[in-house]
This record gives sequence, structure tokens and C-alpha cells, in this order.
Amino acid sequence: MVQSRAARHPTKPMVIDPVRRLSYSELDSSTRVLAATLVGAGVGKGARVGLIMANGVRWVQIAIAVTRIGAVLVPLSTLLPPRELLAQLRVAAVQFLVTVEEFRGHRYVDDLRAALGLPLGAGELLGHPALPALRRVWTADRLTEIAAEAAPASIIDPLTRTVTGSDLFAIVFTSGSSGPPKGVLHSHASALGAVQSGLASRCIDAQTRLYLPLPFFWVGGLGGGVLSALLAGATLVTEAIPRPDTTLRLLERERVTLFRGWPSKPRR
Repeated sequence: MVQSRAARHPTKPMVIDPVRRLSYSELDSSTRVLAATLVGAGVGKGARVGLIMANGVRWVQIAIAVTRIGAVLVPLSTLLPPRELLAQLRVAAVQFLVTVEEFRGHRYVDDLRAALGLPLGAGELLGHPALPALRRVWTADRLTEIAAEAAPASIIDPLTRTVTGSDLFAIVFTSGSSGPPKGVLHSHASALGAVQSGLASRCIDAQTRLYLPLPFFWVGGLGGGVLSALLAGATLVTEAIPRPDTTLRLLERERVTLFRGWPSKPRR
């Protein structure tokens, strides 16, 4: 899908945040390199890759790189307390974790170490009995740095061709508003099919410039934003922390045509 969109709309912006933008062609080329980096580090088809990061261009790049080689994306909330994050990593059997160092006061790796009773800056998460599946942890910055040392990106196309509709695409946790969060399994076919069927009713097409503040780690952000834009060939505009003054400037600057958010958001 990424390749076909890049061929059809090479220079068109796919995703824009306040400081970065990425065309469909750039999305294709950059995610090939990131995917090759992941493969070189041992990530293969079916491997479960957790992602803790706020909305932005890099979130989309990493998520697409993971899923185009048949690995399973496990988007994790940036709002989770350490014990809940630990539980979701364990339940989803996350093997590889990509995280920002800090966001809104959360230092996720340090918080996990503290939750496990390990010394900050020294404790080793890998091999801990509470996280038996975990094999490797990267910061998002470190993953970008080692991309330059990746295996040739040409290996990615053959891997992409092995991915089928029945393969697992993502494990997305529910919000937990009515009980403990549950990890919902989405195949490539079910995720893309559900999003595709709703594009017309949500008025999203190739001319749409969609602003979406919903977190990408929930279905509303992943399906209603990232996958919707990809399937329609639209442009997605987002930001890590929506605020009235900065958001209004972003909407004007990027000529947004469709705003999709929480019902209370436009009234604030």
C-alpha cells in the first residue's frame, strides 16, 4: 500500500506535524531503511514491537516500518502508569520496544525499572521474569541513529510480499474505561477493511487534509487517522500536544479541510 501510494502521489505530503513533514515518496523510502534496521536487529515476521511515542511524523514512520515486514505493532499509551505499562508489555508478549526517552514527565524506561525494583540507570529489563518475552529496547532517537548502519533496504520488498491479509497487524489495547484494558488483535485484512469501508461516510478522500489530535496509540488515531490517510491518499496533520493557540495556527498554515477530534475539543 505504501509503495502504491508513493507511485501515485510521490510529492504529496502524507503526514505533517508542527516541525516535520513527509511526502508519500519519503515515507516509502524512509520506512524501507527503518524496516531494514529492524530486520538487522532480529525483528521478523510475527515479532511483537511495542511503540511508546506521542503523535508525529516519527510515530507513523516507525509503525509503517514495523508492519511492512509483517511484524506486529503494539501501540502503547503515553499516559500509562508504570504498573499498567508493565502489564500490557507482558500481556502482549512484546519482544522489542521503541520508546521516547521522556514525554510529559514520563521517563518510560526508568519508570519500568522502578516498577520492577531495579536501580535507575543500571537495572536490566531484558531477561527479567516479569517481562520474559522482551529482547531489546531502543529509544526512538537511537533507532534513527542506527538506521544508517542498516542492511540494504532492497531486502524489504521480498519480505513485504510474504505478508498476507490474515497475518496479525496490530494489538491495540482498549481504554479500560469499563474494565481492565484488553489487547484486541487486528489482522491486516480486518484493520484495512474496516477503515476502507468507512472512508466515504467520514468524508475522507485524496483531496482531504485531515487534522487529527486523537492519540495514534488508540484505534481512533491509528484507524481514523494514519490508516485512513494512507488508504485514501490523503494528508494527515497532527501534533503531540494540542493547544488552542498552536492548533489554530497549524490548521491555518496547513489548510486543513477536515477536523476530527473529541466532541468537546472544538468548543474549547
